Amino acid sequence: MLAKTSPDSKMFLAAVYKAMRDIYQSMGDQGNTAKYLSEVMRTLQSTNQEVEDSIFDDLSLETKSLLEKFPGLRPTLKQAATTVKMLEFWRNAKDLNAAALLVWTDLALPRRTLSKPELKLFAHFLADIRTAEQFHSYIRFMETSYNDVISNKVTFRCLATFGELCVCLADCSALMCQQLVTAGMVAVLCEWLENFQEQYAQDKSRSTLVTYAIHTIHNCCKVPDVRAVLKGQTIIYLLAPYLKMEATSTRLVALLATSYLSDDDETPQVDTDTMDYIIDILGKALQEDSRSFEGYSALELVMGIGTLCGNAANRAAFLERSAAALVEKLMEGGEEEEAKVATSTICRLLAD
Repeated sequence: MLAKTSPDSKMFLAAVYKAMRDIYQSMGDQGNTAKYLSEVMRTLQSTNQEVEDSIFDDLSLETKSLLEKFPGLRPTLKQAATTVKMLEFWRNAKDLNAAALLVWTDLALPRRTLSKPELKLFAHFLADIRTAEQFHSYIRFMETSYNDVISNKVTFRCLATFGELCVCLADCSALMCQQLVTAGMVAVLCEWLENFQEQYAQDKSRSTLVTYAIHTIHNCCKVPDVRAVLKGQTIIYLLAPYLKMEATSTRLVALLATSYLSDDDETPQVDTDTMDYIIDILGKALQEDSRSFEGYSALELVMGIGTLCGNAANRAAFLERSAAALVEKLMEGGEEEEAKVATSTICRLLAD
């Protein structure tokens, strides 16, 4: 019955929602809080916030083509679009709990069950409806409304969820990469790199956000058109301190992003530990059915090797570690895009 509530009752529902939320939080009853929030938010969405089917009319041609292959995803996409629309409502209501829960349930969770082609559709769709702009607006709202968005559990949860989504969506959608740049999200991520550098090693929350930032920038750099735009910015200087971090995983992703943004004669030299790490995870990725390991696909690792070969010392070190044999495995057993990238990397490895 609540789902049929008239739009005029929405403000009453919102008032009840806020009152009950405060009661549950003061009692420390997190389980009931989450349950109650989700139920009331769905009620609010079903009044006058749910998007119409016309949301599918103005999509890009590539997104429409993907949608034709996966029509069963329409309800998931429509729910995601409703949540993106609701972000503005919750921002105006200064209610971060609602936003954090909805973004998690309707944007972050679905991607975990989607296949790679379905995930590409999901990311393209979110790019088409300007989700990156909503993320940017919400983050700026939090920054101006709270003295410390990191120490506050709710605001940090929002930031972390946005960051995690940016990594995932940028990894599978060139369109989303473009949107992250034009919407100002990459600028936000660069601010994280600059502002959290000194606390990175000691502060888990800030290190988490920096990790999301570097991985997102790396994913954006893999797209040629986006890379050309990012090259003209100061990102390479913001990444420099992270090339010296103790964690090999941090050095690797910072190194890959930096190599894309560098000219060949400025490609950084890879330290021994990181070089061994690249070879190790590439070999393990090639053994997996998904051709991925520890968050890296064999494709992006081979792309990275090709880029790092701009440095002659790196090229020699890769050859000493039999990188060419691993790249050939992808060239022979991979899909069309993987074989194309592997062929290019082989040429780079064997260049004089």
